[in-house]
This record gives sequence, structure tokens and C-alpha cells, in this order.
Amino acid sequence: MPYTVTQTPWENEPDAEELDAKAFLGLEIRNSIEELGLSQRGAAKRIGIAQADVSKLVNLKVWGFSILRLSELLARLGADVDIHVRVRYRKGPGSLRIVTTKPRRAA
Repeated sequence: MPYTVTQTPWENEPDAEELDAKAFLGLEIRNSIEELGLSQRGAAKRIGIAQADVSKLVNLKVWGFSILRLSELLARLGADVDIHVRVRYRKGPGSLRIVTTKPRRAA
């Protein structure tokens, strides 16, 4: 089921779609770290960043990271990250969205 943001604190910002995408990727990174049973220090070693940056990601403080960088970090945690560009046949700006095909565990 595609991930859809219903309301965010930045929804009225000009770069809201980018912030939504970054938050989604950050959440996937946090979930992957938890599913792998890694400590922040272990995750930092595995993905090649400082433990302080892992702490930021785990707490979804994703500003300062590009979408590409977050995608690379997620791939280092074992995810396959695909970026698809589709041709639009409508006028106006396109959209940015990220979806997952990974089933979520029941809480």
C-alpha cells in the first residue's frame, strides 16, 4: 500500500513534497535499523556515517540530508531503492512521491 502523508507540520512550505519524501526515507531508515537489531553505533559503522547523524535520522531530523543521500543510506541497510520517472500527459508541475512495497509488521 503506498505511503501517503495526510498532514505534516510543513505542508504549507514551498518544498513540502521534498520534506515528505525525506521524512518517509528517514522513517524507512529508522525501521530498517530496528528490524536489523542495530544500535546507533552499529548502524553508523554499517552505513558509514557518524553516530550523531544516525541519531538525527532515527529521530527523523532529515533536513541537511538530500533525497539521494537518504536513498544511499537505505540501500546500505539492505533495501533496494528504485527511482522511477514517468512521462505526464497533463499540463502543470509534476509531483514527487515515494512508495514502499515492503509489508509493515502489525503493531
